[in-house]
Amino acid sequence: MKEVCSWINEDIAQQLSSEGITSLFEWQKECLSDADVLNPEHKNLVYSAPTSSGKTLVAELVALENVLTTRRKALFVLPYVSVAKEKFFGLQRSWRLADLVVRAYIGSLSTSFDEWNAAVCTIEKANSLLNRICEDLELQKLGVVVIDEIHMLLDPSRGPLIEALLMKILYYNRYSGRQKIQIIVMSATFEFQQLIAEWLDAKSYMSLYRPVVLEERILVGDDVVDFPRCSTSKFRRLPKEFSIKNDHGHVIGLCMESLLKGDSVLVFCSTKAETEQQAVGIAKFVEYALAKNVFPKLAEVLDVKKLAVLAEGFKAKTLSTDTLMQRTIALGVAFHHAGVTAEEREELEDGFRSGKLKILVSTSTLSSGVNLPAHRVLIRAQNNGPAQISRITYKQMVGRAGRKGHTGRAYPSSRKKGRNVGGIFFGASKVETQRLPTGFIRVNGPQDIARRK
Repeated sequence: MKEVCSWINEDIAQQLSSEGITSLFEWQKECLSDADVLNPEHKNLVYSAPTSSGKTLVAELVALENVLTTRRKALFVLPYVSVAKEKFFGLQRSWRLADLVVRAYIGSLSTSFDEWNAAVCTIEKANSLLNRICEDLELQKLGVVVIDEIHMLLDPSRGPLIEALLMKILYYNRYSGRQKIQIIVMSATFEFQQLIAEWLDAKSYMSLYRPVVLEERILVGDDVVDFPRCSTSKFRRLPKEFSIKNDHGHVIGLCMESLLKGDSVLVFCSTKAETEQQAVGIAKFVEYALAKNVFPKLAEVLDVKKLAVLAEGFKAKTLSTDTLMQRTIALGVAFHHAGVTAEEREELEDGFRSGKLKILVSTSTLSSGVNLPAHRVLIRAQNNGPAQISRITYKQMVGRAGRKGHTGRAYPSSRKKGRNVGGIFFGASKVETQRLPTGFIRVNGPQDIARRK
């Protein structure tokens, strides 16, 4: 790593090594070797790379080089509080080894502009902070701004905030006559990368390398269809023991299939109510299967005594009064949505990350940024309502499948047969799967970005 990133001191290199990062992928080396994005040019950078390919590390290393060579500040902007907290603690551990101070503008956390070398913010906090810096005429002290999940420009509520933040920086760069602020934006799912690169006058880089093999399947009745390599070929049939009565979309059956192998499962649902309902349904079947010894191996995989302790610990640490959550946790299942408190969310994510919780049912908020990989991802496609799943959201969801060195599998499913899910998600044709409504993809396209530019 040092041969590419000469600005990294030995302590930071050792810290990265302790986290399992001993070398760079080829695409990372190529991107970091581009002299235009480093001192003295520090040209803007727009890039995309699949989940688990190390795209975040590239931004951190370029930002570190900028801060060390210009002695100006770095601003990291992330979409969610949980993701921002994770980034804050990680940067703080690493950058302090270079005598750099990292602070957070998250929730109620804030600090003086002069007290830090790098700050981690949510989108809303970043806008507020940038406005204050502009009012205090201190924008020249900012050297680099990193925005993760740039595809959220298409989000109707938060996209305008990201656009406003970038417009202020672009205006400063064009008219201030001072050293420019470097802009680094990235995403795993990018459908308008070149347009953004032109708008930001940035270098554009795209990598398709994914160190984790991702297998995408669609469930059609009891048949698992292989995508996108096959258009009509059946990959396999769901074993009879996992074909469970009243199990819509075979969600419970697919969860049990993974659970018996000791694998983790993420299930994405469209609403909070559906999330809780699905989690309870899975937990009830797990309870029934344990009581009736439906799967003899299940008792070996799930340590009920340890799960009972986990449920009690969850209640004590979060002061939660949600008895429904406690009952599902005691069976290795939990649900995750916007109604869950920050304390509960942190405990759930830690439990799933550590492998104590095997099945996590969530709304789409968990698909973006949060580092919670699973061996299998199940997606219950929404059939109606205003928040229908988009191609970008789908790609974010399946990006949760797989850990480094292991295959990940993603299964979109729904309740009704009829329409071509494969064509929507993968560009495939002639595959009749569960029904999705007309107008399924309703996201502003690149032409809208171009018009707004």
